[in-house]
Amino acid sequence: AGSRKSVLENCIARGYGRTMWRDFRGGRWVLLDFVDFVVHLFHPESRSFYQLERLWSDAPEITPGA
Repeated sequence: AGSRKSVLENCIARGYGRTMWRDFRGGRWVLLDFVDFVVHLFHPESRSFYQLERLWSDAPEITPGA
C-alpha cells in the first residue's frame, strides 16, 4: 500500500489524474491507470511469475517529463 500511495501522490501532484486502480491477487499486483500511461506494482514473486518486461522488451523507452 505504501508504494501505491507514493506513486498516486507523486503523479497527482504532477497533474496526472488517476482514472482507476485495481488490486489483483490480494495486493501482489496493483495496476494504476493514469490514461496516458499505466503503472504496475508487483510483489517480487508476482513480478517474476508474470515477467511483463519480456512482453514489452521491444517497446521504446521513454523518460517521464521529457
